[in-house]
Amino acid sequence: MIIKNIGKILFNIPNFFCYKYKVLWLRSLGAKIGAGSIVNCKVPINKAKNLVVGDYCYIDKEVNIALHNKVIIGDRVVINSKVNLLTGSHDISHSAWPNISDKIEICDYAWLATNCLVLPGVKISEGTVVAASSVVTKNYPPYSILASNPAKLIGTRVKGLNYNPTENVSYIACFKK
Repeated sequence: MIIKNIGKILFNIPNFFCYKYKVLWLRSLGAKIGAGSIVNCKVPINKAKNLVVGDYCYIDKEVNIALHNKVIIGDRVVINSKVNLLTGSHDISHSAWPNISDKIEICDYAWLATNCLVLPGVKISEGTVVAASSVVTKNYPPYSILASNPAKLIGTRVKGLNYNPTENVSYIACFKK
């Protein structure tokens, strides 16, 4: 087991440095990214300052974060592939169809599963799980389990969570094309 782990670490050293470089690059653009977080998604260069990521978060490569407004992500959050966080939209009741925006907040220990959508102004509460392909249009209480389009409360999650979602992530998986 020890030799397998050492081999895995040695094999992934180049990817580790790519990850570190990306985090440093995003920080240099004004993003605030906490310790141990893996941020693989693309971020609009001119709006990176609107991104705040806590400690030990995992954000997959194919996540779309529209930074028309702030996106604040707490600690130990997992955001799987093809998730869309939309902070901007249009006022459809106005004749000029102006842009509108509102922040999105994702609290500690939340998990957004593959292909879900979070709309402007939504707060994903602590410990909440959003099922794959769900559309979150409003706020729900902490430790909710949400599913469907629009998302509905289908259950609650255990409280007192204490895990690190990045400790089991293989760096090779983070950087595969």
